[in-house]
Amino acid sequence: MSHDPPVFCKHTLSLFDEVENSAYVMRQSVMKTIIGFSAILVLVLTLVIVLTVDAATPKDLIIHLPFEEGAGKVAKDISPNKFVGDVKNAKLGKGCARQSLRIQSGICKI
Repeated sequence: MSHDPPVFCKHTLSLFDEVENSAYVMRQSVMKTIIGFSAILVLVLTLVIVLTVDAATPKDLIIHLPFEEGAGKVAKDISPNKFVGDVKNAKLGKGCARQSLRIQSGICKI
């Protein structure tokens, strides 16, 4: 005598496998959608930031030295020209609110 499960059990197992497989496929589809949406969101935010920063910089700006290096003898230009200046007869240091250029005496040259 054979101990095969009744026929309805085979159909029930097969139906369970189909439901489980379709749930897996659905989860995969949802994950792909979330990843795609996230990639588009990152791209859009990057473009907005780049365009905002670019719009904030005047096109006729020649030099902008924020003196944010903190120390040393080099002042970096953050304008589109990207000049680098050697600070002579002054020091980069702490100002009232942010960084500053402290002139020792006489003329400061950058």
